[in-house]
Amino acid sequence: MSRTALCAALLGLLAGCGRDGPTEPAGPANQGDERVAAAELLPESDGLFSRTGDIRVFAGRELFDYINGYGELHLSYNFQVAATADYKLLPGGADAFADVYDMGGPDDAWGIFSIVAPEDDERVEVGAEGENRVRAACSSMSIQFAKGRYYVKAEAFEVGGGIREGLLALAGAIADAIEGASAVPDIVGYLPPEGLVEGSVKVWRTDLALRQFMPLSGEDPLRLPRGALGAAGRYGGRAHWAFVIEYPSEAEAEAALTAYTEAVGGDGASPARRSGSFVAGVWRASTDEDAQRILDSISDRLPRRN
Repeated sequence: MSRTALCAALLGLLAGCGRDGPTEPAGPANQGDERVAAAELLPESDGLFSRTGDIRVFAGRELFDYINGYGELHLSYNFQVAATADYKLLPGGADAFADVYDMGGPDDAWGIFSIVAPEDDERVEVGAEGENRVRAACSSMSIQFAKGRYYVKAEAFEVGGGIREGLLALAGAIADAIEGASAVPDIVGYLPPEGLVEGSVKVWRTDLALRQFMPLSGEDPLRLPRGALGAAGRYGGRAHWAFVIEYPSEAEAEAALTAYTEAVGGDGASPARRSGSFVAGVWRASTDEDAQRILDSISDRLPRRN
């Protein structure tokens, strides 16, 4: 399977994922502290994997030289640098690769992970015991996680014996190299846990990321400015979402509430309300009563205004 086909099958987000083979370096890894830091997280070898070839590093919009199709999605967060290397998974020698994305901060790293990690992937723990342990999304051919300011993924190009073990070892080695603990963004805590579908939570900053899972009508109906951060989770069918967004100001939150209300046309199953600089809402609940119950639960969890 080509890398383009593999990306499309695994992510299913945007067409044209262009990782069809080793690419030329975008520049030496010693150009800037961020390049060096990301590259140093890619291990050389272990009993279950061995790095082949050079580490390649891409900064800023150089990312399009590596992942052409969905680079814009990464840039919609706070992407800084990507480092990538090819590997052999042992003992079978299956080809694989590992990518480390410096997303500028923990919220953005967890955010891009939440968007691209398939909801149905198994959730597993990788890394050493203690604070280095991290929860990852794992399939038969891939594993990905967020820790600190980094989003990490490793993928193989075939299914076979020993591949899962090699990917787990490779992901664990990278997780152990990243300092600090893995943490879910604080804004996720405003979503009520009762009835929340495991693996469904998304964190986003822009309309581009929002539309990957919640395709509202109109242009930027939640009026997401620079500095906004949102979280959403699924509570019922595929179209039943609850969300909360923190805006930089109360005025921007009020404008967003007005725009969203107009976009859903006053639908009782898609209500929203503002609390200070937060906007909470539900999209396409099964009933109006269900929507209000979830919205009330979110509102009860939001910070109280003085």
